[in-house]
Amino acid sequence: MNIVLKRFLTLLVAVCPGFFASHAETLNWTNTAGGNWSVAANWSPNKVPIAADTAQITTPGTYVVTLDTGASVSQMQVGAASGTQTFRLTPTGSLTLSGTASFATNAPFEWTGGSLGGAGTFNISGSLSLTGTGDRTLNAATVNTFGATTWSGTGRMLGYNASTWQQAGNLNVSVPTTLVWAGLGGGPRFINSGSVSFGTNFTFNSANVTNLNAWSQTGGEMSFINSNFRHAGSASLGATAVLGLDSGSTAFIEGPVSAPANGLRFR
Repeated sequence: MNIVLKRFLTLLVAVCPGFFASHAETLNWTNTAGGNWSVAANWSPNKVPIAADTAQITTPGTYVVTLDTGASVSQMQVGAASGTQTFRLTPTGSLTLSGTASFATNAPFEWTGGSLGGAGTFNISGSLSLTGTGDRTLNAATVNTFGATTWSGTGRMLGYNASTWQQAGNLNVSVPTTLVWAGLGGGPRFINSGSVSFGTNFTFNSANVTNLNAWSQTGGEMSFINSNFRHAGSASLGATAVLGLDSGSTAFIEGPVSAPANGLRFR
């Protein structure tokens, strides 16, 4: 290389290091047969999105995109003008978000395991299904759900670093499971402003729970362990349902509760 050019490039790197840095790009999913996030050929241009990029899964068609690896993006949009674009997060996957991710009403989110993290916000307008036996992790992220959420898998929800789930749609829990905080930085926040229905045993462990609207427990026992529960909506417990708070929990009851005899227990 010409010595003058070499010296010029060396100086340029020293003075303007960002000149050679990766620039943010918008990557579009193109494989309408579906496939894995980690395959570069599924994107246009043919590369896997990185932390500075915007990922768009907006190509019309009916297909499933599986997040099978660790990934980081700045922004994300899922949902085309037609068809159904399903996003599936598996136990081997993780998604770190610094900005906003939007899932349209025709973009179901299937969460079988893995983690959502970062300082970003996930807005899920369509359905969210929590299936499988693998644990799901929220790490500092905020998840807003506006559609129908079905929790039918036994895997737990683990919240770290003041992660937040704001539930404004309809949540139905049909299997025994647990919302747990297991880390530093404050317990996970679960805020219901829609409607929730629990048909079996459920445990909030080291969590901050707020109910602002409709809370129904048709059966089983709802346990609060080292948690804070603020009830400012309306709640109903079925004939065999039990709501129990251990000695490490605090309850603020500001709204009506319809419960059977011995339905509320303070241990």
